[in-house]
Amino acid sequence: MNRLILTVLGVLFSQVALAQQATDDVDFVARVMVDLFRARNLQFLCLPQSSTLQTVRTSLNGKLKGIDPNVTTQENANAIATVIYTALPCPFSPDKSELRPATKEDIIGNWIVPESSVKLRYGPKSPQWQSQPGMPPLRCEGVTYNPDGQLLTVQALGSQPCPTSKDMEAMQKMSRVETWYLLREGRLQSNHTARPIPEEWDIFVVEKPFEFVNISFAVGDLVAYLRRSKGNDLNVSTVFRHLQRLP
Repeated sequence: MNRLILTVLGVLFSQVALAQQATDDVDFVARVMVDLFRARNLQFLCLPQSSTLQTVRTSLNGKLKGIDPNVTTQENANAIATVIYTALPCPFSPDKSELRPATKEDIIGNWIVPESSVKLRYGPKSPQWQSQPGMPPLRCEGVTYNPDGQLLTVQALGSQPCPTSKDMEAMQKMSRVETWYLLREGRLQSNHTARPIPEEWDIFVVEKPFEFVNISFAVGDLVAYLRRSKGNDLNVSTVFRHLQRLP
């Protein structure tokens, strides 16, 4: 796992916990927030740098419209949790000036999740890092979004070579097993013949270059968060992809 992420975000969570302990008047939103970070910090939630309970709480205010912070029902807790999971996924929040929701034109093409970015695939402490026995680790991942809705995904494991555009184009001749379409700008749904429940991804295009833990995100790159899958009803991001267009 990336030790830099673990160290920085671990310190930030300590700041949030300390801030909560020093707060006398804590509403239900803050209590749900602290409980979530105690249970899910660095697994499915990652705080921005220099965060405190108050700054995180303030950043969520505009997203909590219609949610009563004093109603302590499970339904209300789930609504608050959905807002928090949506706003603060790992490895970083998509609420950045450098990103905007992707359009179909942004998405179409052949892409690669490079080897350097695979370390961001899951939260630093996510249980999903535990590989299946006997399976080598993921090296890189090729993804093709065709304009006709065909979706192709190729994973290179261990020492296998990463796929090229030529490899991805050759696969288009195979029987179609997965499709994609946009529910709206920035929200993509995929359907697979072997998967009864569709997946949904939040997907953004980089408009201004930036860096995160020494990884460069260039203009035109995509960042995607898997938000909907079997058993996930709270918009939790369980997989992250940094996609670079294949030449």
